[in-house]
Amino acid sequence: MFFVLLIALMVGSNYLYDIMTVNQLYWLLYPSGCLFSLLSGFKIHWVPNEGYEVMNHQILIEKSCAGFKYFSIMLIVSLLLLYLGKIKLKAHVYKTATVPVLIYLYVVMINAFRLITSVGIKNSTDSLAWFPNNLAHELIGVLYYLLGLFTVYFFLKSYFSLKF
Repeated sequence: MFFVLLIALMVGSNYLYDIMTVNQLYWLLYPSGCLFSLLSGFKIHWVPNEGYEVMNHQILIEKSCAGFKYFSIMLIVSLLLLYLGKIKLKAHVYKTATVPVLIYLYVVMINAFRLITSVGIKNSTDSLAWFPNNLAHELIGVLYYLLGLFTVYFFLKSYFSLKF
């Protein structure tokens, strides 16, 4: 039954993402955009219904950059790990309640670093006519997201003393 619930959560979050607008993902884009701007020094400007525009660079941080799907995957993986680790939720109420908040903060941080790296890669690969820009951007995203999933696995394993 638990696995049916996880599948329903995956399908539901995918559907939710499909019907959401970039304005409805502001709760993820705003902190990621602010951290991106703070760490990179790039100025950003919010454009309603489009996302953040990186000033003086033809770059738009839009719906697919928000990290909503990644946030959903992180939550689902966390639930799965806690279930497989046989965590008794009543014994760890406070720890369990902090997991979604920590994952949210972690996704914001990963997104900001991914955006900084992607902008740097885009600036570097613009001069290489033979190298597809989208490929570098997507590879950076995959690398960051996989590293993030491994980090969450090890964090939850130590935070809850899980034994697999």
